[in-house]
Amino acid sequence: HRSGRILKTLTQRLKAKDGRFRHNLIGKRVNFSARTVVSPDPMLDIDEVGVPLEIAKELTIPVVIEKKNVKYIQKLIENYPDWPTVNYVIRPDGRRKKVAETNKKEIAEEIEVGYTVEKQLENGDWVIFNRQPSLHRMSMMGHRVRVMPYKAFRLNPTVCPPYNADFDGDEMNIHIPQTKEAQAETELLTAVATQMRSPRFSGPIIGPKNDYITGFYLLTNGDRSFTRENTVRIVRACDIDIEIPEKKTFTGKEIFSLFLPKDFNFEYGSKSDNVVIKNGKLISGTIDGRGISAFKGKILDEVDKKYGHTFAKKFLFNMTKLAIEILSIDGFTLSLSEHELNEKANKKIEQLLKDTQEFADNLIKDFEKGKIKLTVEKNSEEAFEIIIKKELAETLNKVTKIVKDEIPENNLILMAKSGSRGSIVNIVQSSAMIGQETVKNDRIKIGFHDRTFSHFKKGDKNMESKGFVTHGYKQGLSPFEFFFDAMNSREGLMDKSLKTRHSGYLERRLVGALKDLKVDYDGTVRDSGNKIVQFVAGEDGLDPSKIQKGGINVKRISEEIIGK
Repeated sequence: HRSGRILKTLTQRLKAKDGRFRHNLIGKRVNFSARTVVSPDPMLDIDEVGVPLEIAKELTIPVVIEKKNVKYIQKLIENYPDWPTVNYVIRPDGRRKKVAETNKKEIAEEIEVGYTVEKQLENGDWVIFNRQPSLHRMSMMGHRVRVMPYKAFRLNPTVCPPYNADFDGDEMNIHIPQTKEAQAETELLTAVATQMRSPRFSGPIIGPKNDYITGFYLLTNGDRSFTRENTVRIVRACDIDIEIPEKKTFTGKEIFSLFLPKDFNFEYGSKSDNVVIKNGKLISGTIDGRGISAFKGKILDEVDKKYGHTFAKKFLFNMTKLAIEILSIDGFTLSLSEHELNEKANKKIEQLLKDTQEFADNLIKDFEKGKIKLTVEKNSEEAFEIIIKKELAETLNKVTKIVKDEIPENNLILMAKSGSRGSIVNIVQSSAMIGQETVKNDRIKIGFHDRTFSHFKKGDKNMESKGFVTHGYKQGLSPFEFFFDAMNSREGLMDKSLKTRHSGYLERRLVGALKDLKVDYDGTVRDSGNKIVQFVAGEDGLDPSKIQKGGINVKRISEEIIGK
């Protein structure tokens, strides 16, 4: 090239991601779309998207003028330059006129039936919201516009799981349907309410997590009671019209029951107890992550099955408002002191580590003397590793039991118990010890001459030199422990990067191979030449997003028939 740039060969121009096919032919930049950062807004409805005013003024929807909407369109034109207004008017002969301050009155008088206007986005317009990578159909869903100030899209956090979105800088796209058909399909086929059940596992894929779960747990755990004032405050925060009984105090279970349908009967096992709901009343049990959450939420699943998507969407929205209000009344904080173990627990762990060290020292001596019993197809080195790994794993299990028994009930434990965030394993790693670090499922292998680090003796096989970490993150790790922990983390990062790339390429090849197949109206799978590839789609003809997950609950069905 005369500019000095290296010329591309013909094959380079065609192949790869930035080649002619993938960059210019299969994939293109599109009009009527916008992209910006996403931000959480729990006050938005489940199926709403907060659109910045700046974007709403720029993106348009074509509206054909009829007798019934001509006055409304004239008002919009006269509203220029304020939002909402009309950006362009298209005459029946195809000529376009841009609306401006100087000609708005003239255009408002000129328009008649048959004209088309390009109006700005308004509240209630349906748009398609998308987060890349678009790995399944719920990566693109229909949302109602809510025009708002500032420059980020806003999303109810309940809808994050299907998009796999979080708010650490993620960007998302909106696409504006341009025809009546596309608008109808967006509203009826892709709306968030219609996508609540996953086509992969038949369960709810949209639902609350983290703080919301904590709110439900705080409300229903034990015999919490609330004053009438607080109960009224909670109910008023939600989009629900119910009569509150004349009482001075209400239990958390009674407040939760106000939001359940009156004919709702359900029973399931939560993480800590059995949840029993009869005739719309929570009789016993604690609502946690297994009750109302994405993926695991059994109550949410049952409500969706029994009352349909529209009701389930409203129920879910009210539940999230309920959880937020509980947290705003109670508050929920976490401090560093909650990671502290008491003296008794620390002494028990200290003694346990001494015993483990003694066991390891004796095992090393036996290994050096050739006294280790060999198993089939294992040499003495392999047999030694199996025994010591088993002992170190047992030590970590014992430490976990000590932490479970001795750590006081606090907000850290509450989060793990409720299923809102973290687990007992995380608590053990922060409060007590991390345990054995592994690389490729083995203890840290020798890297230097007959040792893991040059700071250890040659041939050293003790716990410390092979990656056993006796401190937790709260206490801080020694330099050796930090390096071993980093080795384990680095392996995780490598795995994630390589597996994502591998599965992405595999999916792309599968899509390419199967792109001319479709499920026809008679339930067969056919190719583009109308040849039958499969007589019944999926061999059973069932759509997982339309069927009930799990076994048939005969007891509950019989109770509903009898009318108990």
